[in-house]
Amino acid sequence: MIKQKVERIPTGIQDLDAIIGGLVAGRTHLLSGEPGTGKSMFSYHFMYNALKHGHTVGLITTEEPTESIMLHSALLGMPLEKYVNKSLKIVDIASHRAMEAAFATPTGDYLIQSFRDMQQLIPPGIDCLVIDTITPYILPMNPTMARETAIELVMNMESAGLTSLLILDESVSEHVLMTLAAPMYGHIQLVYQKDPYTGKTKRCMYIRKLRATTTPINPLIYNLTDKGISIQKEIKD
Repeated sequence: MIKQKVERIPTGIQDLDAIIGGLVAGRTHLLSGEPGTGKSMFSYHFMYNALKHGHTVGLITTEEPTESIMLHSALLGMPLEKYVNKSLKIVDIASHRAMEAAFATPTGDYLIQSFRDMQQLIPPGIDCLVIDTITPYILPMNPTMARETAIELVMNMESAGLTSLLILDESVSEHVLMTLAAPMYGHIQLVYQKDPYTGKTKRCMYIRKLRATTTPINPLIYNLTDKGISIQKEIKD
């Protein structure tokens, strides 16, 4: 029998959850965006809200040290540190990734195996997972390799029942981004956009897809504040 109700885990961004209901439980979601658009801040919202509501969360950080994450989340009023080694399990491979980048030869086989090795580090006993960021693994890949890797990753995550948020910097090519997003259950994109009338730049959030969800066609304008992400309004045609 097919389940009619789709379980959600809220993002923790109240106005966004009022629109999309949250991320779909047990599914894999991609969050992409340019530097400074608030990708990590988005993940703090998601993790903190999930932890407050009794979920067990895993965080794999590949670039930003744990200490920096704890500091920045606390400054935003989302103190993740109090959950560490309890319901928040962190795997910090930032320094290891730096060593790999300095000495490894990024052949196709190496890239795929490196990505598989990272997945072996997913903490046991969790139901939510954030990987910030998958960019170092994906950046050297061509679109075909990125798609094959993404399909394998999604299958592994969803077979484990994880509600996953994968963060990607948009330093990858458009083709790689599109092929990577295709097998994901959801894709949220954060961008800078210039208003052609005023010349002012604003941050816009596009819900590119979120299956089993009514999503807005137009982007959402949002701000980064001292309390996190605040949705301002939806851009109308």
